Amino acid sequence: MHNPYQPPASPATRLDQLAGKRTLSVWLLLLALCATMILLASGIANYVQLLLIVFWVGDYLPLLASMSVRVAVFALALAALLGTLRRRQSGRWLGILMICIMTAAVSYVPPTAQYANQAHASGGTFRSTILLTLLMGWWIYGFGFSRKARRYFAP
Repeated sequence: MHNPYQPPASPATRLDQLAGKRTLSVWLLLLALCATMILLASGIANYVQLLLIVFWVGDYLPLLASMSVRVAVFALALAALLGTLRRRQSGRWLGILMICIMTAAVSYVPPTAQYANQAHASGGTFRSTILLTLLMGWWIYGFGFSRKARRYFAP
């Protein structure tokens, strides 16, 4: 039955319902996830080879635990990649989780740079802690919470 008091659908509401294009933050995450998965797959293959050698010799449980963590991160990255490509809400939240994991992983890398003086060292510390955290926070916002991201992940 037709309701005569219902306004007609405007073109603006139909445009809002269209799925958005992939944003730069989505492309960056897809690229980072692919690179992470390639590196993790090669590391897992090395662990399997080492595990086969150590299995006959002795204590293989620490190796198995370390490899299982890498397999879990690989599975998480694969789920985030597929969810993001399929525009699922789970892909959105897994992508945010992966960006947080990448931020934590990069933050825990020990500094190896040699600086000429204390001013350069403080600048390097600022760059590696504060600036990196701010950029990753901006990436999280652009990937998961911006207007373009909400339109991309809209149901």
